[in-house]
Amino acid sequence: MQWNTCSDKLNLYLHYETNPYITQKKFKKQNESFINEYITARNGFFDFVNGQNLNNWVMKKYPLMIASVNFDKNITFGELNNKIEGLADDMSTIIDEWVELYD
Repeated sequence: MQWNTCSDKLNLYLHYETNPYITQKKFKKQNESFINEYITARNGFFDFVNGQNLNNWVMKKYPLMIASVNFDKNITFGELNNKIEGLADDMSTIIDEWVELYD
């Protein structure tokens, strides 16, 4: 979660990263085969997630970010908690389905 001072909103992000995590600077220094394999996997994951019924998620094809949800600054803590719980449950099911396809 991140507070965006430009939009004055709270954002929840879904990232797709290397494991172990490496910075974008180090990523760009990896061999071409590694980079291509990562991009292929990330794009496949993006397409899979994008094909699901996503409530409130906005798809974004950035190097690390796959999707985001924006919350209004006036949301109460209770409302935020309930929304995040539902979003996390939905997304974890989608991620589990993706992992099962490639496990």
